[in-house]
Amino acid sequence: MLNINQNQNEYRYQIGRRDGPQDGDVVIVIDKSVMKKFRRQVYFLAAIFCLVSVIPWAIGCALEFRIVDTWRVPAYVWLFMALMCQMILSCFPQTRFSAPCNWILVLSMVICMTLFGCHFLFLLNVETFLVAVLIASVLLVVLHLCGAYCPQVVLPNSLCTACVLLLCILTLIVHGILLLVLNDPIYGLVFCIVLFVLVLLMIPFNSQYINGRLKFPPIGEALVCSLSIYIHFIIMVISMCAFSYYYDFYNG
Repeated sequence: MLNINQNQNEYRYQIGRRDGPQDGDVVIVIDKSVMKKFRRQVYFLAAIFCLVSVIPWAIGCALEFRIVDTWRVPAYVWLFMALMCQMILSCFPQTRFSAPCNWILVLSMVICMTLFGCHFLFLLNVETFLVAVLIASVLLVVLHLCGAYCPQVVLPNSLCTACVLLLCILTLIVHGILLLVLNDPIYGLVFCIVLFVLVLLMIPFNSQYINGRLKFPPIGEALVCSLSIYIHFIIMVISMCAFSYYYDFYNG
């Protein structure tokens, strides 16, 4: 079992069995200044990652640039490579702390997601894209503030988050298969809606972890925490761009 006690000067994590002897517990004490520096590093890196994708996308929308005309690599290749990097970071936790392996995986994922988005965002005008970026930024900031400062009784706990996450993943799998088999745009719209809702739920939970409010010390995972913020932001932007595309498709 792990208990967390936060006071004005430190974050104290107590690891041990619920009914076990107290002498066998391991106590991890993290100074508040260290946590503050950690949070700054996380949000700074996340902002850099987001700009790496947003700037090329905005230029591509403004110029109506089609990357497939100059670089004939299917979009799913970039998405698959990004998912592989994420799977390595998730399934092999030691890679998160091993430099430069962690930097290579994270930067590779950011680059692959940027190239993936370049295949589709030329379909939108730059004003629509910038509005999507603005809304996604506001939602990201508000939900992170909620996760950092709201009472934990009103925030989703680990069990609730896990259950909704499982339900959303199953829904995404079903509608993804239906989209590929039937090629009906309505399944693509539902897929984006479910993905958007899933991210809205995950952001406050992720914010609690970054701010040391969960039962696991986040120190040492600044790069991975920054990547999670980037992924949430990119998914929201792409989802809202998809909403705009489907709106024009059904009303055009």
